[in-house]
Amino acid sequence: MKMNKTRKEMARTTLFDCGEDQYYLPDLKTRLPLRQHSGVARTLGETRAWIKGFPEIRNWAPFCAPRGDIDLWLAQGFADVWISHQFTCGNVDTFRIICDLGGWMVMTDDVHSAPGPFRDADEATRNRALDRAIEILNGDGQEFDRNQPSSDTADVLVLGRCLSDVWYRLCRSAPPSIRARIARALQGTLESWKAEASDRGSGRCLTLDEFLERRDVYVGIDVDFPVLEFMLGIDLHSELEAHADAFSKIWRILRRYTSLVNDLYSFRKEYMAGKDLTNSIAAQCNMEHVRISDAVRKVVDLAESAEEEFIACREQFIATHPELTSGLLRYLECLGDIASGTAFYTRCSPRYHGVDHDWSEIGGGLVTIDTERTIIHPWVEEATR
Repeated sequence: MKMNKTRKEMARTTLFDCGEDQYYLPDLKTRLPLRQHSGVARTLGETRAWIKGFPEIRNWAPFCAPRGDIDLWLAQGFADVWISHQFTCGNVDTFRIICDLGGWMVMTDDVHSAPGPFRDADEATRNRALDRAIEILNGDGQEFDRNQPSSDTADVLVLGRCLSDVWYRLCRSAPPSIRARIARALQGTLESWKAEASDRGSGRCLTLDEFLERRDVYVGIDVDFPVLEFMLGIDLHSELEAHADAFSKIWRILRRYTSLVNDLYSFRKEYMAGKDLTNSIAAQCNMEHVRISDAVRKVVDLAESAEEEFIACREQFIATHPELTSGLLRYLECLGDIASGTAFYTRCSPRYHGVDHDWSEIGGGLVTIDTERTIIHPWVEEATR
């Protein structure tokens, strides 16, 4: 493959090399139950109103919002829906804080991905913006003052006032240990975004193993683990440290599962946006020269295996440790929601499948690669594709 392609040319790399404009998408089989937080009806309105209250969001709408409509931008896949399925426990006030924090992460990801001032800025400016977010996380945050305009470029590029406001509230609610671990996980995600941009800019094709090793960090799931403690209202640091090897393995499996299902359902969108090097499906097509359908099938198989491995590891750990506290048992139970909530969101969200998608679940079928939306037709016999 030639590496001196423009971004727009790279958006068609896989299509031209594989000679395909369709691929077969198997129906992802899942065993973990899907649940939802009871406070979602309240937070849907409150979190979206909070986000809309920042002038920076209105400024970004022409670049990020479908048809320039902020409400569509929020409705097509805002974090409160995702988070309501990932974190199903805890009181509604804590849930609201995490919805706001997740909202900042999703909106910032959109700002960084969309054509506009962030992508047009040079690397040093982009890194300064991400460093500004890290600086906020190292402090105590600051309550948003509507009368105080923000003229700092780094703040604008990283939606710093949004982050600072929600971080101010989290710092006053979370125990110091949990707060510190949430901050470290968020900082790690922000640092990985710098590396992801560098990988994309280099044009270097990664093997599937290389890509997944990086993707497990890029996707940002490490934030979810201390956030779950915050939602449960229990500081489990000592217990998690006492079983560090077991939880390191469980978290690694969840990182991999989340990365795979995210790539599976975001492939069409990212591919058409010119980011086909940053997906586990494209990594196989580019480096192993396999058909898109075969690459998709491998990702499905890996994701289903990861879910089975998580369930087995969790059951074995519980069975061999009868002394576990009720808090740690609850934590282990709710870790499954992170996986099932991610699978639901990526299968259903208009953020992945097009602004007019009605939140219906994407199952198996024949996908037509389209610039605007996921077009899928029923397909009975995979062997005839």
